[in-house]
Amino acid sequence: CVERAISNAPDAWYSNQLYNLSAALYALMGQLASAESAARRAVMLDPNWVFSHKTLAEILAMQGRLEEALDVALQGIRATESFDDPSYQDEIWRTLGTIQMHCGSHKALASLNKAVQLDRHDVDMRNYLMLARLHLAPSNHRDVELALDEAEYARVKAKEFTVDPMFDRILAQALMENGRLLEAVARAETAIKGGDESPAYGHLIASIALAELGQAEAAKAELEAARTKHPRFTNGFAAHAKRDFFWIDTQEEYERLRKRAEQLIPSGSAQPTCERS
Repeated sequence: CVERAISNAPDAWYSNQLYNLSAALYALMGQLASAESAARRAVMLDPNWVFSHKTLAEILAMQGRLEEALDVALQGIRATESFDDPSYQDEIWRTLGTIQMHCGSHKALASLNKAVQLDRHDVDMRNYLMLARLHLAPSNHRDVELALDEAEYARVKAKEFTVDPMFDRILAQALMENGRLLEAVARAETAIKGGDESPAYGHLIASIALAELGQAEAAKAELEAARTKHPRFTNGFAAHAKRDFFWIDTQEEYERLRKRAEQLIPSGSAQPTCERS
């Protein structure tokens, strides 16, 4: 339908929005070359429309081209400078901050805080979710209490609209890192039962918490469940039906949690580490 609309009105004033929608749909189907082509066409048709920059930046990031994605996101930020209405600007700042996080840039925190500031009148839980994810990065483990606060706030706000298991899983990891192990196990189970698209992470969180509690057999069972549900990764990111959340589940994070669980389980209890690719 989108392609038909484009062919019927290729030069219409709204054609850039049609190309942007087409790009998003191609990305959801995993056709990233076609998605990139459509997104670039949308940017060309209206360089001042910030959502085209956001879409293109995310598609480039999904291909592992983080430096290019960073440049496009910055172009999107510059495109917003001529507009007084900040109501939609939080999304490009969130995209920028998330790319910066995966690039290892210290600027990520400022960008994500900017997204929250711009969105203070109409709370978008994804901004808080990404802040929580940033605070849970290995280099930021000193900020696990902040991660806990951000994830809990996101979960509470989410209940006003829709409950997504991603919030419960992020909260479970923050609880685990904060030493609240029984709560972490319970919250990870809630995320898994709630339909988490990447349940292996929840199983690994539960495995680590149970191992810390000295429950070796239960920890071993969770680790085996994580292996059984090993995510499919493309360019370092887990495949997600919900593209907004693809940023959170990385191969690097999966491997870090897996190795941590294996190290905590007593010698002789762990299974072989070969996994499905």
